[in-house]
Amino acid sequence: MDNLHIFFALNDSYTSHYCVTMVSVLTNTPNRHCHFYLLTDYISEKNKGRFSRVEKQYANCSIHYQLITEKIFDSFHRNIDYLVSPVSYYRYIIPELSPQLDKALYLDGDLVVNGSLEKLWDTDITDYLCAGVHDLWIENINYKPQIGFSSDELYINAGVLLLNIPKMREEKIYEKLCETTISLGKQIQFQDQDIINIVCRGRVKELPERYNFTTENAIKHPQERDKAVIVHYTGRAKPWSVWKCPNPQSRLYFDYLKKTPYKNDIWSYRLKRSKYKIVRRFKKIFGIKSH
Repeated sequence: MDNLHIFFALNDSYTSHYCVTMVSVLTNTPNRHCHFYLLTDYISEKNKGRFSRVEKQYANCSIHYQLITEKIFDSFHRNIDYLVSPVSYYRYIIPELSPQLDKALYLDGDLVVNGSLEKLWDTDITDYLCAGVHDLWIENINYKPQIGFSSDELYINAGVLLLNIPKMREEKIYEKLCETTISLGKQIQFQDQDIINIVCRGRVKELPERYNFTTENAIKHPQERDKAVIVHYTGRAKPWSVWKCPNPQSRLYFDYLKKTPYKNDIWSYRLKRSKYKIVRRFKKIFGIKSH
């Protein structure tokens, strides 16, 4: 059986959430060895130590660090206000970092895996650049025409991407992603996700929604929640946010958090949320407007 090669793009402030994602993968895919590649600008020794504890705990886990020094990502326009780091763009460079691989799986850090990834990994993408799940939110807001897509064209959520490494290298997709970001970066709304869809247009294999079951999916398709293999907490509010996460499956995040070296963070999240509620109530009582 093939090993899984899974890529994360993170900075030091997001290590706990990616550790939750990692542990959820390892818990639910015990029969495959999982290589995790952490693309980062910096991770502290303290947080590396926590990842090391996970690596020692799970026999099917190997962790590899890749320091990204390319300055081009710093110059890319960032137009999603809660994504303040260029790290989100690091997924572009995956084909160039691991030319020896035939396939790679990219995962965002605001998701948990609640089922085996084996069938996803074994998906045949020989004739495609990549594979992903259609973005239900994008469809519901009728955004596709704004970037020249017809209403029935596939537009995927880029939080889960199965990548055909040889084909992407052969067609110089990394260079095309960078060039398109520079030329269109200020004209689009969903930054790197838009760019990936534009560059790979017509060359993307559609995956079942269970492999990227977003908050929008969970709300619109409640009957499918139990089938979700990857639960993705899309949008501004996350399970760990001070305001309530709208995703009905947010408890899963805490189920997996408890299995990580960051398990005590749950108390700080609860404390911050309690303080936030108290302050909001105080302001409401005394008519103080929030800024």
